[in-house]
Amino acid sequence: YPVNPEKQLYALHGSAVHTINEGHTQGNMLTEERLSDPITSGKFDLYGQIIDSSDCVLGYIKVTSSYKLMKALGIYKVEVQTGEVYKTGARKGQMKTVKQLRTGGVRNVLDWAIQLNYYRILLEQQGFKVNKMLIQAMCRDANLRVASERGIDKNIYLIKINKISDIWVKKYMAKKAEAVTMALAQNKIPAICSFRQRWGNRKCLSYCDVAEFCEHGMNLKNNMHSKIG
Repeated sequence: YPVNPEKQLYALHGSAVHTINEGHTQGNMLTEERLSDPITSGKFDLYGQIIDSSDCVLGYIKVTSSYKLMKALGIYKVEVQTGEVYKTGARKGQMKTVKQLRTGGVRNVLDWAIQLNYYRILLEQQGFKVNKMLIQAMCRDANLRVASERGIDKNIYLIKINKISDIWVKKYMAKKAEAVTMALAQNKIPAICSFRQRWGNRKCLSYCDVAEFCEHGMNLKNNMHSKIG
């Protein structure tokens, strides 16, 4: 399917980082190795002594946005009353509020956790022990005001990924692999993505490259255009 090259610049950025990693990583570690099993295959970024002298650490590099980093770190915003009220307008008499950042919220890292845990499973199937899993998240819009407003004040964050049940991860990946295989055989897009995967339909409307080939995506876009018209 065709894509707009201008919309792929961030993807190219991520691919370039992986290429640099593959060509310049040294020391007691494995890098950019592809492993496979009957369900699928995957290429992990780093394994070994990737942070300090600790062995058996599995790492993956992500180039991502400050918004996704905010979610992954459990940062969220709350409305806090200022003690003042609106004196005019439609909200006259109502309390004024400002948004403040809070930490310690739910870490939205499920997609990253599934990916890294499957790499862990593939490594362990080959006899490699995995003691720790880390995401090295590189913020592509760091140092911009929008990033600071989201509580992101560094270029790189290390995010710990916890272990997920091997049985659950394998079932999840097997279901995904089956859906892709059937779609290719029937030349038909699989069932609609989940509400979480669609970002509440935001992804369908603004961020999905194949929305025009998807019945749900086409319906959303047509409804939006009809409302505008």
